[in-house]
Amino acid sequence: EFVATLGEIYRCLKPGGLFSFTVPDFDWFVRAYLKQENLSERRPDSYTDEEWVLFSIFGHQDGPGQVHKWGWNAGRLELELTKHPWSSVSLKSRVSCDEKLENHLWYHCCK
Repeated sequence: EFVATLGEIYRCLKPGGLFSFTVPDFDWFVRAYLKQENLSERRPDSYTDEEWVLFSIFGHQDGPGQVHKWGWNAGRLELELTKHPWSSVSLKSRVSCDEKLENHLWYHCCK
């Protein structure tokens, strides 16, 4: 669904328009799951480390849209983004907005 959605976003943006988005960094969460490291900062207290990582990989699955259907890393995501003629694509940050861990990919794509 992301591929089709990305195409529609590109189509709808005016020239110079900005598409800003964030996705979980699949590689970071897989490493965290395998090593159980770097998980002590700002995770919900009601979850164990393993539960928090699994929720992050697969989504909380407690409501509409609360699932992750694909695991993105920077390489796969940038390959998909290059299928559209953006004037610029940049990885702005790896830090998620509500956590202080470098576990998300935050991109800006300008048409």
